[in-house]
Amino acid sequence: MLQYSTGIGNWNFGFRNCSPLSPFQRELVLSTVALVAALGWTSYAAFFNRLKNWLDKTNQLAKYANLIPVLLLVFGTVRDNTAPDAIVMDSEPWDLHFYSDRKTVHTPYDTMAKILWVMRTYGVTHITYNGQKSLQTLYSGEIPGFELVNERGMKIYQVQYDELPERYKATLLSYCSNTFWEGIKLMARYRAALIGCGGKGRDHANTLLKDNLVDLVALCDVREEALQIFKDTYGVSALYTDYRQMLEREKPDLVVISTQAPQHHALTVAAAEYGCHVLCEKPMALTLQEADEMIAACDKAGVRLAINHQKRASAYNDYTKKLIADGEIGELILIRAYDKGGRKAGNSMMEMGTHLFDWIHNFAGDVSWASAHINTGMREASVQDIKHSQEVNPRDRDAGLVIGERAFCSFGFVNGLHADCEFLAQSRANDKAYGLDLIGAKGRIALRRSVATVMFIHRGEFMTPVEGHQWKPVSLPEEDAIAGQHLPTIDINRTLQSRIIRSLLEPDILDAPPISSGRDGRAALEMIHGSWESHLRGGRVTFPLKDRTHPLQRWLD
Repeated sequence: MLQYSTGIGNWNFGFRNCSPLSPFQRELVLSTVALVAALGWTSYAAFFNRLKNWLDKTNQLAKYANLIPVLLLVFGTVRDNTAPDAIVMDSEPWDLHFYSDRKTVHTPYDTMAKILWVMRTYGVTHITYNGQKSLQTLYSGEIPGFELVNERGMKIYQVQYDELPERYKATLLSYCSNTFWEGIKLMARYRAALIGCGGKGRDHANTLLKDNLVDLVALCDVREEALQIFKDTYGVSALYTDYRQMLEREKPDLVVISTQAPQHHALTVAAAEYGCHVLCEKPMALTLQEADEMIAACDKAGVRLAINHQKRASAYNDYTKKLIADGEIGELILIRAYDKGGRKAGNSMMEMGTHLFDWIHNFAGDVSWASAHINTGMREASVQDIKHSQEVNPRDRDAGLVIGERAFCSFGFVNGLHADCEFLAQSRANDKAYGLDLIGAKGRIALRRSVATVMFIHRGEFMTPVEGHQWKPVSLPEEDAIAGQHLPTIDINRTLQSRIIRSLLEPDILDAPPISSGRDGRAALEMIHGSWESHLRGGRVTFPLKDRTHPLQRWLD
């Protein structure tokens, strides 16, 4: 026997035990049957067939039958508070339509700006709030233009588009397409081309194919065998070995560059000249001069540039910043960063170190100075220790010249923060050890792992070497388990990459920089070069670096 509280008394139903029905229960069942007859048996059968795939096959269906009157009551509030021609946005539009007889639209798992765009596109008049994080600003009353018309059982808001804040109006206009006189674009899709069909290329291809914002229309690689493999795997038939020919013929809106680092500069500049937005793999370039020219080319062409430091797109970053702003760990004083190991420092700084430095920069802002000490074995690294990255490890990607086995890097920031970063060349990589400690006057926050973030918080001025009670885990279900289902790391990676792509093509705020912009990527590269420059000079160096050429190449020369 199950019992449900509805606000007007408790209802008891005996479906599971097949106990005799009271007159009141009998009327409810007859009302349900009448509803099924009115809507049609096909709709009813399809609805319950979908439920069978979700509920257990034993008693769960009977349990759900007990909820029907409750659902009628809850969704009935929509019917009672909206006109017959209303169009309602809800997280469960099928159920809402079934029980309220209103036209419905699904609430996207996206930003508030994108939700508003979908609402405007489909003429949505009302929206319900069921606890979604993306609608929190709506629920808290921060967005004018929404009137709360029902609060009991289900919160229902009526939207007045003319009363929306200017920043949302501007965003809606940015979604307009010149194809339609009315302005709103019904299908927000862009043409994307991928240059570089290697290991990272597979990651990007999978993201592009699953992102409904873009169509992957063309592939480019100097190796024809790689192109054929990608064609067979992803079904893309436009194949090129000449990137300029591809840009000329395919005219993509977005170019994703997944080649080795030495090619990033030329490809980015060419894509900008053809009017394409660019998502470029890390490290951004081999020299700061190249990075400067990449940014300048995109600025001149009026296109946007992002670097694939996907950790920038994690919701844990904003949540951590909020905790710090709210005083949860006191004033932020120091950031400590830890490499994952498995590589010597020179290679690691250009591989995972570029992510780590970008992560530090995300929290600390602009660098004022750098000071570093680099070792080979237990001695100070010298000019004889400068090598090509693939000479150090042939399995690593081409990252140009590198130096040293272990590195100890310190940075001072314009806002007074200090950061230390260690590259200890452990024999094996351990992603659980990779990350940041953000240390405040009253506590600290630990962020770990390179893709799927693990977060802990410790409250207290001191951290002593005892086990068990000091760190408290923190989880954000909207990133770790989107739609209630825990995501594997590969899917979280695609989610983060998709957020960067969306910020490139359709920013929440007009003219806002993309997540992990070209300037952010250049800042991470400057932290690497600043560390090498400091070791070369034997002292602190100030930012921005005046000489934009490669410091290790200058040392060799």
